[in-house]
Amino acid sequence: FMSDGVASAISGEEARADKFWAGLKTLKTEWDMTKDDLRKFMSDGVASAISGEEARADKFWAGLKTLKTKWGMAKDDLRKFMSDGVAAAISGEEAKADKFWAGLKTLKTEWGMTKDDLRKFMSNGVAAAMSGEEAKADKFWAGLKTLKT
Repeated sequence: FMSDGVASAISGEEARADKFWAGLKTLKTEWDMTKDDLRKFMSDGVASAISGEEARADKFWAGLKTLKTKWGMAKDDLRKFMSDGVAAAISGEEAKADKFWAGLKTLKTEWGMTKDDLRKFMSNGVAAAMSGEEAKADKFWAGLKTLKT
């Protein structure tokens, strides 16, 4: 559970710490996460998203809701799927978030990935490649196609 991001959030300015503690409460009450769930779910990226500026936190919570409603991910799925890269993609710039969501759709429609596949496949690097600058994303998709053949 303890990471650089958590340590930074709880030891920094009071407003940031308050947001972090409020975020933990939300994860416990609205997402039914236990201490064990939080240990597996929490990362630097999650801590940064829930304790950062309000717009970023709002995007993170909206992203979790999207993963739950559109992708059918319950808390057990989210514990395995979430990473620094995913948290950064869904809570960051709108263009990056749009690329990330489009990438998930591509993995589902063109690669036939289920939520179970996505949980195993997703990583910091995959999330960053899908949501990053276009040249890197293009190379990522080309590389996947090469692996497929």
